[in-house]
Amino acid sequence: PDARARLGLGRSFQDGRLFPALTVAETIAVALERSIDVRDPIAAALHLQAGVKRTLVSSTPDDGTIKLYQRDPKRIVPILRPYRTREDIGHWWQDPSVIPYLESRLALKAHKGIGEFDLFGGQTGTPVIKQLIEIVLRENIYLHAHSDEVAIVELFTIEPRLKVIWAHAGMSSGPQAVGALLDRYPNLSVDLAIRNGDVIDILVQSRRNRRAA
Repeated sequence: PDARARLGLGRSFQDGRLFPALTVAETIAVALERSIDVRDPIAAALHLQAGVKRTLVSSTPDDGTIKLYQRDPKRIVPILRPYRTREDIGHWWQDPSVIPYLESRLALKAHKGIGEFDLFGGQTGTPVIKQLIEIVLRENIYLHAHSDEVAIVELFTIEPRLKVIWAHAGMSSGPQAVGALLDRYPNLSVDLAIRNGDVIDILVQSRRNRRAA
């Protein structure tokens, strides 16, 4: 590494911020998300401990998800993002060209849902979302929605038969709000996946607690 550095080749973290409350090892762990030594190639690719029975996977582009699924169809549960590129994130719900893209990928007969996607209150009333709902009902698959409470309510108001996985539930809504919607909608599930920013907050608080003790 030192020889490469002298030649001008450097490395940087995707998130270049430093966290004074963390040790060097903790800061590196945040950047890497997790560093583990496993011989299982699927677990290694997904930064998971060996022995994981099943995992929900989506990617942009979708080709990466399909490659993993073909490698291990028993453990990889493919979910189709409506994003062809990251530029789609900000407007996909009002872009008609998203629908033929979804149809072409669903023709692979591999995906168990559509998502994870960003969709918030006031964005659900477009023709694209109407067609999306028709697709998931026809295919009997899930929506994996990174949404606020308003959008979740709006989706079920449009179509109560939807099956929705609410991504990162509890990060922007409190446990009481999440619980109330789970009680209200039998077809609503939640995932408790923690995003990088949340991991940072948890590590910082954990470090502070250890210092206080």
